[in-house]
Amino acid sequence: MTVPNNMLRGDVTMFLLLKGGGYHSFHIFFLLHRTKKPVTLPSNHVVEHRLVRTDLDNKDVKKVLLEEYVKAHVNPV
Repeated sequence: MTVPNNMLRGDVTMFLLLKGGGYHSFHIFFLLHRTKKPVTLPSNHVVEHRLVRTDLDNKDVKKVLLEEYVKAHVNPV
C-alpha cells in the first residue's frame, strides 16, 4: 500500500491454486479514500487477504464471484 497524493492505494498480485493442479494469477488495484490530512503508514506492516468464492452453484468455470476480506496490522518483528 502506498499513499500518493493523500490517497491510500493498494496494488496486489495473487495466485490461486486450481483444482487438478496449476495456478491462476490475477491483479487487484484499488483506491480506498482521499484523506483530509496526510497519512503516514508504519514502516513495517502486514496486509492479510482472504478470498471467498460465493457462487459455488455456478457451473460456468470461466467466471467466478469472489469476495475479498482484508485486514492490516503492524508487524511486531
